[in-house]
Amino acid sequence: GGQPYFADPNNSVFHPVNLLFFILPFFRAFNLILVGHALLYLISAYLLARILGLSPKAAMMSATVYGLCGCSLSLLNLFGRFLAMAYLPLLLLFWHLYLAERRRKWLAFSVAFGALQVLCGAPEVNALNMLLLLGWTLCFPYDMPRMRRCLQWGALNAFILGVSMIQLLPTVEMVRQSSRGAGMEYWEFTSNSLRLKRLPELVAPNFFGYVDQLPFQTYYWAYILRDGDDYSYIVNIYFGATALILGAFGGLDPRSDA
Repeated sequence: GGQPYFADPNNSVFHPVNLLFFILPFFRAFNLILVGHALLYLISAYLLARILGLSPKAAMMSATVYGLCGCSLSLLNLFGRFLAMAYLPLLLLFWHLYLAERRRKWLAFSVAFGALQVLCGAPEVNALNMLLLLGWTLCFPYDMPRMRRCLQWGALNAFILGVSMIQLLPTVEMVRQSSRGAGMEYWEFTSNSLRLKRLPELVAPNFFGYVDQLPFQTYYWAYILRDGDDYSYIVNIYFGATALILGAFGGLDPRSDA
């Protein structure tokens, strides 16, 4: 369609898993990538929880919630974003180890997984994850001045961007010549923002209906929140009351080992 294939980050051209398409039939490679990253959600979240000192049972519950919640399962329909979120726990894990132990190999792993996220082709996920990482960096009680932590975080961003330039440079050039290069109206920029009316869906599965039946106007009534446009970008945000209550108690518990 006249658009450069390499420059569009949604194609995830430079992601290493694409090598599977050279050695396996298309559908087998595609399914293996999806299944592999679905397992990576669970494994990486479990490892992060264990490194932070959670018990095996608590770590298993954390991994289950992260990998099987409504938001994660909804991303299966958004290929690049689904891949990118699989690397978030690993990015947090190795960045935590680096700030705690200050060993360069952990920094190298952090840069590697941060670059893999960029190559997945989900720039908004990259931005939000790095902001999350900044909050983690400032709030966790590391034995390091906060200003130095911020500088380390800035250096991590620079390293990730440098490694990812093979994707970023052509993308920037494409965006400059696109309609988005001239800017976006506020209504367009926020069209997929989370509506407050969807919050009950956090604890009530299928609160807004079902997406596996047609016509969707009959079975998925959340489309009304989008002025009758279409499905929501993230069709389900369910976490479950049990997970939210346990998370709230854990976050508010004053004990350092909670």
